[in-house]
Amino acid sequence: MADYDAIVCGGGSNGLAAAIRLAEAGWSVCLLEANDDLGGAARTLESTLPGFKHDFGAAFFPLVAPSPSIVGRDLAPYGLRFVHAPVPSAHPFPGNQAIALGRSAVETAASIDKVHLGDGAAWFALDEAYGEIMKPFLRATMQRWPFEELAKVAGRLRLAGGLQFARMVVSGVSAVADRFESEQAKAFITGPAMHADLQPEEPGTGVYALLLSMLGQRFGMPVVEGGTGMITAALEAKARGDGVEILTGRRVDRIVVERGRAVAVEAGGEAFSARRAVLGALEVHDLVRLAGAESFPPRALAEIRHYRRGLGTFKVDWALDGQVPWAAEECRRAGVVHVGDSLTDMSRSAWEAAHGLLPAKPTLILGQQSLADPSRAPAGKHTLWGYAHVPAVPTGDAGRPGDEVSWDRSSEAFLERMEAGIEAHAPGFRDRVLARRAWSPVDLEAADASLAGGDISAGSFAVDQQLLFRPGPSWWRWGTPVKGLYLAGASVPPGAGVHGACGDLAARQALADHDRPRLLAMTAAGAGAAAAAVFAGRRAARR
Repeated sequence: MADYDAIVCGGGSNGLAAAIRLAEAGWSVCLLEANDDLGGAARTLESTLPGFKHDFGAAFFPLVAPSPSIVGRDLAPYGLRFVHAPVPSAHPFPGNQAIALGRSAVETAASIDKVHLGDGAAWFALDEAYGEIMKPFLRATMQRWPFEELAKVAGRLRLAGGLQFARMVVSGVSAVADRFESEQAKAFITGPAMHADLQPEEPGTGVYALLLSMLGQRFGMPVVEGGTGMITAALEAKARGDGVEILTGRRVDRIVVERGRAVAVEAGGEAFSARRAVLGALEVHDLVRLAGAESFPPRALAEIRHYRRGLGTFKVDWALDGQVPWAAEECRRAGVVHVGDSLTDMSRSAWEAAHGLLPAKPTLILGQQSLADPSRAPAGKHTLWGYAHVPAVPTGDAGRPGDEVSWDRSSEAFLERMEAGIEAHAPGFRDRVLARRAWSPVDLEAADASLAGGDISAGSFAVDQQLLFRPGPSWWRWGTPVKGLYLAGASVPPGAGVHGACGDLAARQALADHDRPRLLAMTAAGAGAAAAAVFAGRRAARR
């Protein structure tokens, strides 16, 4: 049996971040990955035609710059480089109009005022009130003890602003959108909230909209030169350089628990001993299945029984003969484009998906990576990446009531529906399509088991599934009810995203738990020595 201090199960960004943190602390680490290549959703594939590089999952990274887990390390020597399109994002509207998110409040407000004069002032007010707190607010979610970051947030907001911000955190997107008069500006601020799996009326969507907008304005919507897979390649190189042993094609069959403690992992017919910890960069239900439900107390199992998956995802890669012919110039320069004509349209699309229906007019989140990174396509060609939220298992079609639906029979029709949404704002788009590859929820799960049902967030981002409740109180702070077993996937805070913070925090917790007995002993010894010194001093004084 191979013997290590820690075994990490799962070779996505979280698993790699966890392995690196442990190896940097001097632990011997083995990482096991079921697929033949690492990365999970952070991979780049030639899924359409040779020479066209498409990001399988994550594609743009407004959250990476504030993250202490990936950018906190210098990965440039390992080939990692982020590049930017001229404009972070844009949102087209009927009539050849669009609003662009700029790299400053002045640029964004000017774009809003072009559509509706006066709404730019509302953007300035939002930026002034909340823009500078978004980075420390995000970083607070990525720390074990976020006192410094929360102090910065509180110091900037003060009491009145803090109460207003707290209200926004538990409010729907209307808490932000209602500051604007025009329907276009309301839709523009709602677009980023649609990255989450929620209807815009649901609690929490307001802060999601604000977070992505303000971070995008300050840090852009960067993509990785050469493809998202370069993040995985850089983390792998760093991990191997730190001494992590990485084994691919080793699907974990069992996490061995003895006397309430995780002690080993069985994978591919081999056993791997874990002297100190086992970290599962997995979805919480998979972790329970591998460790055995009998290893966990009933209360912990009951908590995750009600843990809800996010919506499914229908994702498409396009190889294009030229740039998308957007009617609005702002969209031709944007790294990310949100397509949804109005807040009402986007709300209806999310409602339909949440109720099991294929949306009649899906909200689209599109990535134009080749604008920032010409290496993604042959000279003169371009790529387009996009997705829409859908039910994992559709029970009906909002666009064709009464039709029988299943992904086998509905994928092509839904793809056509997505392309119609693009064509409405970019006439001639279909004429530029050289090839396309659609990924239904079934296809995504087949390519990466962690994307169960096409859920790209490892559980809904609803407010009642955050912080203490992600995935439940018994699993709080990246630990589990089983000693030595840690949850390092996106089922724990801060959740989904290629930032590595879930794995990094799980590793930090494992290190802290291992060091705690020694620190307590040292503290006790120090206290004893201090007491002895005081006693000796008093005796001397009495003499």
